[in-house]
Amino acid sequence: ELYENNKDKVLVQGLDYEEPNKEAVYKHIDNLSINYPIVLFSEENKLHFNKIAEVTGMPTTNVYSPKGILLYSKPGVLSPSQLEYLLTQ
Repeated sequence: ELYENNKDKVLVQGLDYEEPNKEAVYKHIDNLSINYPIVLFSEENKLHFNKIAEVTGMPTTNVYSPKGILLYSKPGVLSPSQLEYLLTQ
């Protein structure tokens, strides 16, 4: 819901930073009705992947400025209200 209400202001991506089991990932996407892009790690995108994500655990929330500057990073789950607060800062 947060993504749907703010998709003109925010980009949400799911990053799978391990060699993925694609069938399990797609099942997870379907089960949770995920409506944002998922980027799967591969040897081909390894260099680019490491530049866009600073993952210290799963899940990790990273908030970047429109210029790509990391503004906030927190391992663990954030509530929708916490995310909304971050979007207003």
